[in-house]
Amino acid sequence: MTTFIYVLRDPRTDEPRYIGKTKDIYQRLWSHTLVGERLKKSNYNLYTWLRGLKDDGLLPVLEIVDRSTHSKAGKLESEWISWGYANGLRLFNVQNAGPRNIKKSFPAESFETGLVVGRRLHEVR
Repeated sequence: MTTFIYVLRDPRTDEPRYIGKTKDIYQRLWSHTLVGERLKKSNYNLYTWLRGLKDDGLLPVLEIVDRSTHSKAGKLESEWISWGYANGLRLFNVQNAGPRNIKKSFPAESFETGLVVGRRLHEVR
C-alpha cells in the first residue's frame, strides 16, 4: 500500500508548517482538524497553530509531496523534515528537531506540486 508524505501549509500565508505521512490523506486532514488534548500535550506549537486556524474558520492546506511503500515511509518522512529544517522552513515537527544527515536533495519546486486538499485563503474569500 502507498504511504504519502504531505505538507500542511498555512492557508493565510501558504507557508509549510508541518510534514507528515499517511495512507489516507482525507482521514489525516480530518484528524488534524480535531485539535485534541493529546496533540496539545505532544506538540503544543502544532496544536496552537491548528487551533488558531480552526478558531478563524480555516483548515490547513494538505499537499502531497512524495510517496513511498509503507516500510520506507518513516525514513522518507524524516528526510523531508530534515530537508525542511535545513532549508529554513519554520516547521512544527517535534521529530527531527533540526538538520541531520540529509541523504537526499529535494528541489524547492517539490512543495509546489502534487495533490492539494483544502482551500487557500484567497480561494475562500
